[in-house]
Amino acid sequence: MILAKGKLYGEEEREVLLARLEDEINETRVRAPLRSETVIAALDALGRHIENGQFDAQLAALGLSRRTDAVRTATAMLRRENLEYRLHMELGMHLGSEYPLTPPNGSARRICRGQCRRPAGSEPCGRAAHR
Repeated sequence: MILAKGKLYGEEEREVLLARLEDEINETRVRAPLRSETVIAALDALGRHIENGQFDAQLAALGLSRRTDAVRTATAMLRRENLEYRLHMELGMHLGSEYPLTPPNGSARRICRGQCRRPAGSEPCGRAAHR
């Protein structure tokens, strides 16, 4: 099963999809980027839909359920507060002048008033892991 551009395709479509992939990526790259708020709102909504059971049939087809640890972890990571926390910690982005920061595991809340920064010389987790 292949998910491409919002549709499911069979393995027999792989070569055709891969042949178009570079052009489709380049088309996407020339468009204006999505605002962070747009992406966060969409991911937060997706996580809530999963939690509310709207994707139970799709999860069951994959042998999963909302109560599976992996699905619960994924939906927690899709919550707005956790996405904002990661943007702040990994990329140094501030989406508001004051907002609560909650690590993805939900422990130890703290408030950022715009002056929170990564320690000098530190790198975002994603950048350090991909060297």
